[in-house]
Amino acid sequence: MVALLAVCFSGCLWFFEQGSKEALFWRSWHHSLIYVFVTLLILHVVCALSHLLDLIRD
Repeated sequence: MVALLAVCFSGCLWFFEQGSKEALFWRSWHHSLIYVFVTLLILHVVCALSHLLDLIRD
């Protein structure tokens, strides 16, 4: 949830700073945080699937 909030926050700042030099700074942070969020999301899905497989085996 923290990663999602960070993506939202950086996206809002990028949106509100459009037309200035800071917009590029927030855009780069936004893209980096999206990468972190997607990585954590994939890891979460893999862990949930492994948990379900363990539950099915028992």
